[in-house]
Amino acid sequence: MRIGFDLDGVILKTNLAILRLLDLEKSKKKREEVYMYYYNNPEIQLNPFDYVSEEDIVFIITARSIKYKVPTLKFVDKYFPRANLVLLDHKEPKANEDMDKWYNKQAELKANAINQLKIDVYFEDSWSVVKRLRELCPNCKVIHFSKNRIE
Repeated sequence: MRIGFDLDGVILKTNLAILRLLDLEKSKKKREEVYMYYYNNPEIQLNPFDYVSEEDIVFIITARSIKYKVPTLKFVDKYFPRANLVLLDHKEPKANEDMDKWYNKQAELKANAINQLKIDVYFEDSWSVVKRLRELCPNCKVIHFSKNRIE
């Protein structure tokens, strides 16, 4: 089987409330420093290899901004070297951005990857994204996985 996992919120603990507060920081430099710290110090909450067999192909699909490519690659290479990383370039939402539109765009990016990679099962934490993926990915079982997530 081809199995995909979202990174932030599924494999890693995430706190969207903190990230959204960070978007309100006026200093771009300070905001970038804190984001970089946040992405360089992840906390694992789920090991995808606990859910798959040896012959399964594992994909970690994340809509993180490309500017966090280096810490993301380092993390995946260190902890999950058997996984295939798919880094989609999706910008963080702005403080005044319509979150429904933002999540919809994220779902569309992920759906394109899921469909191109022919993923059979995908784990996602955002209920908004799950609902849209179920519409856009008819050949994939999309599973809502959430642990203490604030959305």
